[in-house]
Amino acid sequence: MNNNLFNQFICRQKYHLPVIKIFFILFLTSISSAYAFESESHKLKVTINDKNITVAKAIEEIERQTELLFVYDKNEIDTKRKISLSVKDESVTVTLNKIFDGTNIGYQIVGKNIILQVKGRPSGNGSNKRLIIKGKVVDQNDEPIIGVNVIEKGTSNGTITDIDGNYTLELDKPAKLTFSYLGYNTKELSANKEGTYYITLFEDAKLLEEVVVVGYGTMKKSDVTGSISSVDIGNVSDNPVASVDQLLKGRSAGVYASTMSSEPGGTTNVVIRGASSLSGNNQPLYVIDGIPVDAVTDVPNPFGDNYQAPTNALSMLNPQDIESMEVLKDASATAIYGSRGANGVVLITTKNGKEGKLNINISSSLSISNVINKIDVLTGPEFARYRNEALTNSGSDIIYDGVNNPSPDEVNWINWQDEVLRQAISQDHRISISSGDKNSSIFISGGFSDNQGIIDNTEYKKADFRINYNKKFNDRLKVTTAISFANIDANMSETNGNGGSMNRSAIRSMISKSPITDVISDYDEEDMLENNPKNWVTDYTDEGNENTLNMKLDLQYEITKWLDYQIRTGYNYRQKERSRYYGRTIYPGKSNDGLAGYSNIKNVGIVVENLIHFKNLNWGKHSLDGILGATFSQTDNKTYSVKASKFPDDILRANDLSLAEVYSPSHNDRYQSRLLSYLARVNYQYNSRYSLTLSFRADGSSKFAPGNKFSYFPSAAFAWRINEEEFMKDFTMISNLKLRLGWGQTGNQGINPYATLPVYSSTQYTYGSTISSGLYISNLKNLQLKWENSQQTNLGIDVGFFNNRLNIVADIYKKRSKDMLIYKNLPPSTGFTKTWVNFGEVSNKGFELSVDAALVNTKSWNVNLGGSFSLNRNKISKLGLPESPYGYVQYFGTNIHNDGDIQSPANTFIEGKPIGLFWGYKTAGVYQSEDEINAWIDQMEKAQGSRNENFLFGVKPKPGDIIFVDHNNDGEINQLDKQIIGNPNPDFVWGINGDISFKNFNLSFLFNGVQGRDILNANLNRETTLSGDYYNIRSSAWEGRWTGPGTSNYYPRAYMSIPYRNQVVDRWVEDGSYIRLSNITLGYTWKFKTCKYIQDLKLFISGNNLLTFTDYSGFDPEVDSFAGDSSRMGIDNNSYPSTKSWRFGININF
Repeated sequence: MNNNLFNQFICRQKYHLPVIKIFFILFLTSISSAYAFESESHKLKVTINDKNITVAKAIEEIERQTELLFVYDKNEIDTKRKISLSVKDESVTVTLNKIFDGTNIGYQIVGKNIILQVKGRPSGNGSNKRLIIKGKVVDQNDEPIIGVNVIEKGTSNGTITDIDGNYTLELDKPAKLTFSYLGYNTKELSANKEGTYYITLFEDAKLLEEVVVVGYGTMKKSDVTGSISSVDIGNVSDNPVASVDQLLKGRSAGVYASTMSSEPGGTTNVVIRGASSLSGNNQPLYVIDGIPVDAVTDVPNPFGDNYQAPTNALSMLNPQDIESMEVLKDASATAIYGSRGANGVVLITTKNGKEGKLNINISSSLSISNVINKIDVLTGPEFARYRNEALTNSGSDIIYDGVNNPSPDEVNWINWQDEVLRQAISQDHRISISSGDKNSSIFISGGFSDNQGIIDNTEYKKADFRINYNKKFNDRLKVTTAISFANIDANMSETNGNGGSMNRSAIRSMISKSPITDVISDYDEEDMLENNPKNWVTDYTDEGNENTLNMKLDLQYEITKWLDYQIRTGYNYRQKERSRYYGRTIYPGKSNDGLAGYSNIKNVGIVVENLIHFKNLNWGKHSLDGILGATFSQTDNKTYSVKASKFPDDILRANDLSLAEVYSPSHNDRYQSRLLSYLARVNYQYNSRYSLTLSFRADGSSKFAPGNKFSYFPSAAFAWRINEEEFMKDFTMISNLKLRLGWGQTGNQGINPYATLPVYSSTQYTYGSTISSGLYISNLKNLQLKWENSQQTNLGIDVGFFNNRLNIVADIYKKRSKDMLIYKNLPPSTGFTKTWVNFGEVSNKGFELSVDAALVNTKSWNVNLGGSFSLNRNKISKLGLPESPYGYVQYFGTNIHNDGDIQSPANTFIEGKPIGLFWGYKTAGVYQSEDEINAWIDQMEKAQGSRNENFLFGVKPKPGDIIFVDHNNDGEINQLDKQIIGNPNPDFVWGINGDISFKNFNLSFLFNGVQGRDILNANLNRETTLSGDYYNIRSSAWEGRWTGPGTSNYYPRAYMSIPYRNQVVDRWVEDGSYIRLSNITLGYTWKFKTCKYIQDLKLFISGNNLLTFTDYSGFDPEVDSFAGDSSRMGIDNNSYPSTKSWRFGININF
């Protein structure tokens, strides 16, 4: 019967429920499907000690401590009667005898039901039965329910439904029947005559309460005191994504996910409740099946002067293997993870086998992707006219004259974006096998994906395998194992980078390269044989190979009924290599006769956790459970990188570096870090109304010097289930009302393992005519360096209406981080450039709201909607630095570029202001005439007492030049006129998701958006500056340029020598707000109830990023080119274009 039970439940498509809930239903169903439980029920033990307890409360306690359900007529049983009851580990039967001693109430155990009735009443089991009642019991989705108890009310006469939900019962006379089943509301039927009765049972939200994963355990959602959100990931197989972090977009309040690169294998930057660190990593901790994983570390960059976009370390986990995902947001929930929980924690649980017969799932899909939009630049004729005009304005001869070179109308030209970009075709194929019985379960999955990028020659291939096996050896010992392996091959492009010229990036080249293909007399280096954008596809290689192996062994032993011991070990192995080569047809390769770089990393992580779980400690109205533990983790990293140049040819590229003549010093590094921790948590409840959670963790890190190695992280949280109070009983529309208050402390150890010690680094020096290698001390030691410390307070409320069909969760929070770890600049007199120090404070405060509603729940229709809204305000409370020349206590981020373009930072960090504000020059239009310029000079002469005509960066402006604001009113435009010009932190983020099903059709969608976020579009430096050089520009800049007084007050004139080029200005700051239809999926499922082998088959079509509403002029507003680099925030620099795609797929269950 259990096998058939599993078969029936697989056929259900309850997308609106979290997967963990489905597992809970399945478990309850399977164990209640046979009368064989009756013999076991007598062995169940209960403990109750209360001298003044009502019968109703005693019944509730027995149901809570066992898996039994009482069936009785409330009109016949006095449940308000008070008794004195004291039993300890006593059988259910003895306990019942004590409860009803001296009364006329008897009982009978039928299956998992205890039927209470008046003694002496006929049971209905005599031989004179006349009425035959038949029928079928189904759920709200018209699926049969197996094992429903059908009882003649007031008797022990009853039966249960079979595997098809059918039942037959004989009655002596017309009577009332009760239909009861765990997880569903009980229903009564008046059977007055023979016939067939069809019954529909609806789920009981209270009994089927969701179980959520918390740090080092699970809890009922009603018992949770901290701020935890369960991410509804839906059916991932209908819309496969590359990595788990992409599932967080728009699905959880308080979580802001931005794309660093849309290239296959690119990373997503995830920030929970605002940035907590100014220079460290702000990514959350990811815990997969209880084992923390490193989602940040990547191979070193062999070209230290050029930015290397990281690849996504979380790609090793296939999202289709995920059972549930929880986000721990406030410190009362994350403090149990101590120093690792400062940025929030994402808990991921992978799938396990289910009890029942073998189930095989096969899914396959194909997607077609195209760029969302292209940048509108000049055509060939327009570009020729633009260059001619710029030369004329500069007093030079035109080029496209129709004599020495073609005229503008005669040029041959090409659209480079059409040449470099392509329609990408990707595929994803996967198979999973699941099975189990009451003592063991197994889940096996494997798959292959091939994702093409829209830039030719970019591709991301992955093959992965997983096996999760659980074994229950006896009633005390349980072992859980998990093994996963992934192999990834990636071909990437040179896109995101800290260069601005077109000879450093494929994106910059295809946008800015002259569209004219004729050989023009003045082009020289811009000849078609060099720097052709197509050469970035054919002559640049960036190949990566990665292998990951993750293993977990978990042993849990029940010492007593209230005490378990658990030991968990984890092993994470990651080996990755990456080779890059610039051939001679692109500038870096041409100038170096071939340029190669190679790097690799070997990362090994070991985790050992010893945990003691206290459970089922109940006395009267009190209950207690908790955990004590000691954990140890160690991470070993080995990295190697080398750069080589001057190759004889480009044939072998980076596959044989021995052919090079010149090598830079190779870097072969090894570092190790260890963390020893002790943890404790206690959960106390009183009368199922008041909950108190206390936790404590002590972390000792090898990264700090003696005296500062350990830090301590306490937390406390309280919850009040107001709906359980007597004064709320009349408010029947409110099914849940809980108030939560929490406080906690976390830390951050986000520094290099040897930051407190003097570290030797390699270098080359000249001794006479010989170049030799040597060592030097590269950093100043700081033995006083200590942990960052973050404290957070959270106030939240959970409200459920109409039997939890409408749920609202709201939180407000305040987080303060102090003793920030900052990599501080040092004066040259020290002999060092930077060192790690503790200074500064950052605060975050915000509001979060989540709403989900089951709007329609009928036999044919199901409509579910959900939404999230969150806003966060951060502020640098303290820096501890001297005041800058600008009148602020501040420091600056990293330069945008390093290749001669924008060699200045875009971000500043100011005490009393939000993190990472944009810093540059404000502008006020365009000078319309010489008189306007002279009038301003005269005005400044009166104010300053001296005349300065060359006030614009050392030159006198001309009509058609941009007006820069003289912020300090000193009559001169220079560095001291920079000021705040934008804010990369969003005002708020939101998401709306929906799931609509009608019979076998299903439609799901996800909208998400960001409001009030500024983006510094560094691409506009090249794309809108009309400098008349070889770089193409946007059509809007050409068409809207200044050509005379009154023609334009925004875009300047075309001119060859622009004094303000490469200056960070406010006109680069754009509104990055957007609304996006991130996904929409339509599917149809065929259910084969009579088929022996196929349970169901689903066909679906899914669209990603089909609609985007934004005023941003770049490729995509969901961009952050340097995500993960807290010194460069909110910048778009040569980012890989985002795509919109259609996916077609099939999903079959056998």
